[in-house]
Amino acid sequence: MSPPTPPPTTTPPPDPTAAAASAAAARPFFGLSGRAALVTGGTKGIGAACVGELSALGCRVLLVARTAADVEARAREWRARGRDVEGLAADVSTREGVAAVAAAARAFCARGRGRGGGTAAAAAAAAAAAAAESPPPPPAALDVLVLNAGTNAQLPTVEYDLPRQYDEIVGTNLGAPIALAQALHPLLAAPRAKKRAGRRRRGSGEAAPSDGDDDDDDDGDDDDDADASSVVLISSVAGGPLAGRSGLLYGASKAALNHVARLLAAEWGGGDRRRREAAAAAGEGAPPRPAPPPPPRRVRVNAVAPWVTLTDLGRQNLERDPSALGRLLERTPLGRLAAPDDVSRAVAFLASPRLAGYVTGQVLAVDGGYSVKGYW
Repeated sequence: MSPPTPPPTTTPPPDPTAAAASAAAARPFFGLSGRAALVTGGTKGIGAACVGELSALGCRVLLVARTAADVEARAREWRARGRDVEGLAADVSTREGVAAVAAAARAFCARGRGRGGGTAAAAAAAAAAAAAESPPPPPAALDVLVLNAGTNAQLPTVEYDLPRQYDEIVGTNLGAPIALAQALHPLLAAPRAKKRAGRRRRGSGEAAPSDGDDDDDDDGDDDDDADASSVVLISSVAGGPLAGRSGLLYGASKAALNHVARLLAAEWGGGDRRRREAAAAAGEGAPPRPAPPPPPRRVRVNAVAPWVTLTDLGRQNLERDPSALGRLLERTPLGRLAAPDDVSRAVAFLASPRLAGYVTGQVLAVDGGYSVKGYW
């Protein structure tokens, strides 16, 4: 008797035409059309899926990765599908890379929809030349930041080459997201320009007229929660609470990243409330002054924690150890491993000002039930 066929490890790839139609139908529910997004590690695996998901929902996307040829090829591929995607080659684990991303993001966010094309580096140079000839405009806004770039060396603790591998793994998985969030905070906190009034007013039961297109410049709600920008950290179930075979440095860096989401959510959720309160206090009893600038925008920060995902790297790992598949499926109540799209859809939910406008500081496990299964 032949052995039983193992259960499917992933869902079949979606039909591109059907997927595009589905995304178009979903746009009004997400409220992401016309918004500016940045995705690190955006050429492969989960990062590439996030670029595809967000651009399908109407975002303008700047994808960042280390290899210039991959960046150019993937950005060209998305533009051929009609998506508004640009690319930047940068190593986000370095100071120079973080600075390059920040400069490119400022130029990218300042440009209008549909004016992309080519690389963000060339566009940033053009923006710098224009800025030399005229006063700088008000800061543009970055609406969605997906921090996905990461690395690992799955070794027994006694075999790590320290401190080199500590700096490499923890620096990329934890230090880089913190540095990028800090560098991009001015764009995340910058108020968005609104060209027309919101179409829905919370609690009023009234809906303003719609032009049939999903909001390019307004999220549709007249409240700070819906107008907040969104940071999504790509973490892992390796960050706990269960211990796995991911390697100490990887697991520890992802556990810390989960708490970074909570800490930043608490700090940035008030739109830098302390700065506004200090400005208000300084104005008490003073003579009239020009109208102050709009207060900083609130920033929502969440994390997504996937289980084993069938990226190219994930498939290679399973090929090296075929016996692992059965063990992984045994621990997964839904009986399959994740596809990159399973993760990117969760990212899109957390990025959405309409669906997740009141969600911050959370770690969303996308793991088929792995993290809740005990002895069963």
